[in-house]
Amino acid sequence: MDSRFASIVDEIYEAAFIPEKWLRVLDLISATADCAGSTMFLAARAKTHFIASDCLLRTYEDCVKAGVMELSQNPRASRMLAKNHPGFITDTDVLSLEEIETHPMYRLGLRPTGFGWGTGTFVPLINGDMLVFSCEKYFDKGPVTPAGVSALDELRPHLARSAAISARVSFERMRAAIASLAEIGLPAFAVDGACRQLAENNLVDELRQYVSHGAFNTVQFRDRKADRLFRNAIRSIDRDGPGTSRSFIAYRPEDDLPPAVIHVLPIRKNAHDIFGRAEAVVVANLPNPVRHPNADILNNIFDLTPAQSRVARSLLSGKTIQETASELKLSRETVKSHLDAVFVKTGTHRQSDLVILLSSLLIRSG
Repeated sequence: MDSRFASIVDEIYEAAFIPEKWLRVLDLISATADCAGSTMFLAARAKTHFIASDCLLRTYEDCVKAGVMELSQNPRASRMLAKNHPGFITDTDVLSLEEIETHPMYRLGLRPTGFGWGTGTFVPLINGDMLVFSCEKYFDKGPVTPAGVSALDELRPHLARSAAISARVSFERMRAAIASLAEIGLPAFAVDGACRQLAENNLVDELRQYVSHGAFNTVQFRDRKADRLFRNAIRSIDRDGPGTSRSFIAYRPEDDLPPAVIHVLPIRKNAHDIFGRAEAVVVANLPNPVRHPNADILNNIFDLTPAQSRVARSLLSGKTIQETASELKLSRETVKSHLDAVFVKTGTHRQSDLVILLSSLLIRSG
């Protein structure tokens, strides 16, 4: 093993435990095959997550948004997968030159940005996901050569082992984070983009009266309205803008039990957590005696403006709309307008529900 190859292998294994290093690895394997850049993305998931070399990022983002990277729309990927070959395969191995010239992935996605030739491989992960490494070459430099494929094949076993470790490390980090919430008295669990539960802490039994599980461990709230808000929150995580409210109240329809307040905390995706299966952490607690929550909490969790936060805190203290208007030196109509905005941002519809929701932000102790 020459020193340059050994150095690349070292960096591949470094990425197993330091996920931020995967972008550097993608650049290294691209150079090995005389390609401009590489991507790494997960297939057969509720959602597609990927990281890419800087030169490819915008191109792949556009292709993913257009849907041409999905297996059903991407003949290069689907035919590579069908071959079940434990190595890299070039586009010319699975597509005719006419297909390369005419398929939307090339014609509308890769070619306009200068690309047009590539090679890739599928790596199955122990959790059932499929990882794809893809190297793209500029069109004017011609197809990926057999020598380039051979070099990538030498690196592939190391890429596969390192990726498997990264996936496991990511899962253990997620479990540790969920478990830590139990230490401050919060039942919590993690879900993926299809609302499937992936991990939970030891307090989650407190939620059994509010939550059930369907096929494939899919989380379902017994309260239909809460379930609808929950699913909307998960669907809205990657949309532009604030999206649907991520905090709501869940009742137990059959019993006269205290309502649980549910907070859906999105896990934001970036380059270093492609292996994280969770899309959100769901945290729950029961209401506490009403006190004044910190204004910063209201602003940060619900994106309230300062004026909306002042109105919410005043109403939470038990004041009426008229008393709040007098205290804040605002008209009754202005207070009602702020209150309507607070209802929208918190997913509530009545002042009593708002009080329950906001009081839950004062975390239980003891």
